[in-house]
Amino acid sequence: MLAYIVLVHKSMKQVVRLIRSLEPDRNVILIHVDIRVKDAQYDFIKSELREYSNVMFVGRRKCNWGKFDLVSVTLDSMRIITGERLSFSFCSLLSGQDFPIKSTKHIEQFLKKHVGNSFIDYFSLPSDCWQKGGTDRYKHYHFNLFSNARMDERISKIIRIRRRIPAGVSFYGGSQWWTLNKEAVEFIDHAATHSPRFVNWFRNVFIPDEMFFQTMLINSELSESIVNDNLRYIVWPGPKVFGEEDTQALLDSGESKLFGRKFDETTNGRVLSIIENHIQDYNQASSAFGG
Repeated sequence: MLAYIVLVHKSMKQVVRLIRSLEPDRNVILIHVDIRVKDAQYDFIKSELREYSNVMFVGRRKCNWGKFDLVSVTLDSMRIITGERLSFSFCSLLSGQDFPIKSTKHIEQFLKKHVGNSFIDYFSLPSDCWQKGGTDRYKHYHFNLFSNARMDERISKIIRIRRRIPAGVSFYGGSQWWTLNKEAVEFIDHAATHSPRFVNWFRNVFIPDEMFFQTMLINSELSESIVNDNLRYIVWPGPKVFGEEDTQALLDSGESKLFGRKFDETTNGRVLSIIENHIQDYNQASSAFGG
């Protein structure tokens, strides 16, 4: 069984399409819907997915970009997964605008070959990947006065309070999205529960969802098992919203690119239909040959 955590703030119809593509009859899926989504839309997605006993909805929070909120809801979801003692092998963190570009069969087979690994994009800080090396994100106190993280960032640049860095910790950044094996998920849940000072320290980091999990894992005994690849096909700058013209590139993206980011069915719905048909054809062929 695979587990998925899906973070949602818009496009409920597209999210329903995503969830069904993840085969919720055989995999467990936890969905967090931002509390600012209207009740009618929330009720719609719950109604559309009520037939699937493996689909669970996580307690809703307000998730502001650049804040610790996204880390919090991810940890909430991990706690549910570990608390339920599910027999999952891997857990993937997805956005509601992501979509699988490989069949469930392919995803299962790929991950089975790498059961001892976890997949997350990371780089050590400072890094040329981020403006000014990225160290200002954590070396100076980031205020939480406004829901807009950019406004807080401006204040933090005016009132520069240098922070005491935790001893022995090396900092890493990277993409928010990942696919982790069960051991890594259980490690993070345990560490977050029993190391509240580490968690709370990140509450005053700018865009912590792009640092928290990387830093925790690469500083742990699991570091040797971490593969520097988040298994996503993403086109920068952007990330680009894929259209029909990107279909072939998505389908030919290679064995390890399991998910595409990102899609918008209201403007480029045709590309999702083509991918869905391709995946369906693959699954039918696998079944016909006993795959």
